[in-house]
Amino acid sequence: MKKNSRKDEYPFINEVIKQKSPDKKRIAKWMAMAMLFVIVAAAVAAIVFVKVVSVAGGYLDTEAESKVAIPEDQAPVETEDTADGEATETTDETQQDEESETASDDKENLQGITGDEYEELCRQMADIVEAHRNSMVRIICVDSEVGYFNENYEDTQEASGIIIADNSLEIFILADANALTSTDNIQVLLENGTYVEATLVKSDKETGLVVLEVAKKKIPASIREDIVPMDLGNSYKLQVGQPVIAVGELSGYKESVSFGNITSLNNIYPYYDVQYSLFSTDVAMSGGSGFLMNLQGELIGVITEKTIPSGSSVYTGIGISEVKSLIERLSNKEKEPYLGIKIEEITEEVARKTNLPEGLLVTATQNDASAMLAGILPMDIITEIDGTALSSYAAYRNWLKTATPGETVEVKALRSGKEGYEETSFEVTIGER
Repeated sequence: MKKNSRKDEYPFINEVIKQKSPDKKRIAKWMAMAMLFVIVAAAVAAIVFVKVVSVAGGYLDTEAESKVAIPEDQAPVETEDTADGEATETTDETQQDEESETASDDKENLQGITGDEYEELCRQMADIVEAHRNSMVRIICVDSEVGYFNENYEDTQEASGIIIADNSLEIFILADANALTSTDNIQVLLENGTYVEATLVKSDKETGLVVLEVAKKKIPASIREDIVPMDLGNSYKLQVGQPVIAVGELSGYKESVSFGNITSLNNIYPYYDVQYSLFSTDVAMSGGSGFLMNLQGELIGVITEKTIPSGSSVYTGIGISEVKSLIERLSNKEKEPYLGIKIEEITEEVARKTNLPEGLLVTATQNDASAMLAGILPMDIITEIDGTALSSYAAYRNWLKTATPGETVEVKALRSGKEGYEETSFEVTIGER
């Protein structure tokens, strides 16, 4: 019997494996799905891009809208005639005569009116205050503390505030920082009795001013339109004898109102790195803080603990025009360049009378401020900063406004020695406050 071959024994060996023909319908289906995915992904990417651009643009627009802008008033320009010592003395005497005449005229006018007329005048001034109550707020700060026996208690401070600006998102309130010892929990009481939460924006240690903000969305819509900033007047135009209205925490009493007149102007008070003109009134005081208004209902002055001279029995305020740029910077949280020096001008006339070199005489340096850390001492006379010659307070302020905190500049000064004044230089790193 013939033996079978291996092919007969294993018939599958004769089978030929053929490559399966491609499923064209399935391939077309997958290609269609892939194209659809690409189209959807591209559409999603386009939508996301448009959304991001829209949000970014909205953010930039919101940021631009949120900037507070307070127009500055033009300060009186000192002429060459008034810069001369003799002319200044004559001008001062003339001004004193004019102030005395104005004050005398004012007293005569008051003496010439009847009691009923005086009562009507006071009523009209009170009406001015009432007409602007929506711009006035009370600020309540609650500070939670733990006592000696582990008991919890709350310390509450209150102060008056004036709404001085707003934007699309917030209202901004000016107040006396010294009256607000806590910033953990700040509530603002609006004129209609509504309480809203506020946050501290920034404060200035030199003047004692602080700016708070309240989000508009936290104010009930029914009264939102009624909450408006008070108009800021031009304090450069104030005159001695002009009537003023004082409001605030006068002599420690809440929501006080008093009336008086301006008794003196241009009382220069030197702060560190800045000088402000104060004006005095005959409004009697015993502590406290507040604000000064004119008969047009405009804010013309701010009273803080730091503006009242020691031992004074009347209110003294900073003219609002003097601090408009400061309030704007505080509201926008801008950095304030800072050296920490008090200065006096040594003009040509003063130099001739005192035998001192011309320049800016350093009268004091603040502890641990940039100037002191660099080695600048009282009685040094600064003549140049960062290549800019300085001979007046105005020139110093103009330079400081353009300075950048953290930047190091060269300060040239004259220092008295055994052989007279010698030039020395300091590397000063500009601080900020």
